[in-house]
Amino acid sequence: ALQRKPVSGDAKVMIVPTTTAGPRTDHDLIRDSLTRPDAFGALFDRHFSLVLGYLTRRVGGDRGGELASETFTRAFAQRHRYEAQTADARAWLPGIATNLVSDC
Repeated sequence: ALQRKPVSGDAKVMIVPTTTAGPRTDHDLIRDSLTRPDAFGALFDRHFSLVLGYLTRRVGGDRGGELASETFTRAFAQRHRYEAQTADARAWLPGIATNLVSDC
């Protein structure tokens, strides 16, 4: 769908696309980040507290923070391997975090 929006007091009108789709899934964000790496930031914002909380319970606050950052660094590097049939990354990210704890 297209929406007409006036442009700051001009007689001109800007046509902008609108979407009726719901919120972007984790899969959408990861897929988009393959061509636009900055799209991964939304995944980070969405799930960092989950990963941090999980790791803090496992290894404590300071180490948990370090491993949470490393989790997202590895997720970004491995995003091309994300399973396309899974719309939610809430199992994938803690899986990476668990592997990091095991490696310590």
